[in-house]
Amino acid sequence: MEKSLPEEPEMRGKQILLKWKTDIDLQTIYVNQAAITSTGNEYYLVFGETDLPVVFGKNFLPEEILINPKVRLVIGLGAMKAIVELILKNVEKNLEDKE
Repeated sequence: MEKSLPEEPEMRGKQILLKWKTDIDLQTIYVNQAAITSTGNEYYLVFGETDLPVVFGKNFLPEEILINPKVRLVIGLGAMKAIVELILKNVEKNLEDKE
């Protein structure tokens, strides 16, 4: 007989606070493109940047524009769910603040 996982994990033992270090020099990477794929258990987020030509004219549009990949993140399903909920909560708050 298969056991199904509970929808919400049970809290056991002591909760431990996770705290971000602030005294590090973290690299900032500019990106303007993203691709997201999923295996069902993990999400692959690839962020990149396009080098757009300086001038487009009416008679000149490129056939393609290459995206230079900059970073790939792999995020588990549970963590992705928490990230999406956090982003939605913040976007909703920001939209309410603008009304």
